[in-house]
Amino acid sequence: MKDPEDEVIEDEVIEPQQPQLMVREDRQIALTDTVWPAVRDFAVQEGIKPPPELRTALRNPYLYGNVFGQSPRKRLDWTRGLEVTVRDLSKSPEPKEVLWLVGCYPSYHPRNQVVAR
Repeated sequence: MKDPEDEVIEDEVIEPQQPQLMVREDRQIALTDTVWPAVRDFAVQEGIKPPPELRTALRNPYLYGNVFGQSPRKRLDWTRGLEVTVRDLSKSPEPKEVLWLVGCYPSYHPRNQVVAR
């Protein structure tokens, strides 16, 4: 026999107002503060590891500052051959009138480099 407490009735579930928070109206369970840490702890205790692709995706931005795992020194390589001068603000921090922020994909991915140019 099913426990009535385990049944989820549609009108009891609240749509998340914030992407990181989802609660049941009657229980007020915050996923980000309670459930996900418990799931992570359980997975660690059971020896469950994330798939290699996920480990790489999480490690590369931490180590290299980009999802591709390429050297930060290559970030401006896409600007070679342009008719305008592209300045690296980390090397010349004086104020500028225009800031064009180019993310990882246009900086490193060949197909997106064409779009960025």
